[in-house]
Amino acid sequence: MSSRRIVVSAATMVLVLLATISAGAMSFPLTRTSAAPAIVKPVPEAPPPAAPQQRVPSEPSSARAPESTQAPVRDAGPGGPRPQEIALKKAIAADPTSSVTLYYELAKIQESRGAKYEAEATLQAGRLAFPGNHVIVGQLVAFYIRTNQFDKGVAVLEEVAAADPSNPTGHHLLATFYEEKVRKDVQLSPTERATYILAGIAAEDRALTYNPDFVDAMVYKNVLLRHQARDETDAARRAQLIAEADTLRNRAMELNKARASVAVRSAGVAPPPPPPPPLGGGAPAPGAPVRVGGNIKPPAKVRDARPVYPEDAMRARVQGVVILETTIDASGTVMDAKVLRSIPMLDQAAVDAVMQWEFVPTLLNGAPVPVIMTVTVNFTLQ
Repeated sequence: MSSRRIVVSAATMVLVLLATISAGAMSFPLTRTSAAPAIVKPVPEAPPPAAPQQRVPSEPSSARAPESTQAPVRDAGPGGPRPQEIALKKAIAADPTSSVTLYYELAKIQESRGAKYEAEATLQAGRLAFPGNHVIVGQLVAFYIRTNQFDKGVAVLEEVAAADPSNPTGHHLLATFYEEKVRKDVQLSPTERATYILAGIAAEDRALTYNPDFVDAMVYKNVLLRHQARDETDAARRAQLIAEADTLRNRAMELNKARASVAVRSAGVAPPPPPPPPLGGGAPAPGAPVRVGGNIKPPAKVRDARPVYPEDAMRARVQGVVILETTIDASGTVMDAKVLRSIPMLDQAAVDAVMQWEFVPTLLNGAPVPVIMTVTVNFTLQ
């Protein structure tokens, strides 16, 4: 082979080798990247993932800012004070003796959101700010009764009565709460029931000591004696209690009649004409009750009392309607109830309930008069 051909062949081989190396370099660029590690640095220098992470809390933070500024004007719900509550507290703090109304309005809001301890404290503070105020005392006692703290309620009333022992109203008010407890709380044990009855009678006795003609005290003592008679197992003692209750009832009726007559004379109103004679003939005695019917409309009931179903009647599955004839005095108080249609096991419970009813006074020619009316008491087993 000539030298010239050798040179050409060598040059051709060099060119082929260079082309192969160039193609390999283009096919495998990582060999060049690994050779220059500084090129990897742009990865952290580019907008890092941490940047959006930093913006995430910034958005809720700006969204929460208006809520924090608006919180005082929104209803805080059951967990905290309400706007009106805050305003009442500020008014009381500014002048604790400005108005007793502020205290029981504040207590009402606190009780409605479940803050019973706060409500009690508010009412107690009102009682201290307004000593002797019957409104705040009544609100406090009513709160204790609503929240099943009867003993606390009567303790307040006992304190009030003891603070002014010569005022019969305080003793009578205490007795009414004892009577209501006996009448409504069917869960009382016989011992508790007897204790409350005796406490109520004792309170009315104190009221009658200071005012022997206190009609309301007579009426309630009459009712309490009938509660006691109902629970009495000794027949002779039961008859004695009922006789005592009847005496009080009759005395209260006499006083009410006398007061109605005085009221009519003081007003300068002519006494009402006598009612029509009964079917048997003869005119009724002056001041005698008139029977409902004709122009004498049945009076509207303003206080109801449901009968307490006797346990022995419930066990015997006894039910039905007891019909009674009631005498309602000129003030609307039931003074007498006689059974016309009897269910022996239910009669006394019916009488006890009806004796607690109260009615709008019946007017005849503009003057209040006592009336006789037939009523029914229905006993139904559920």
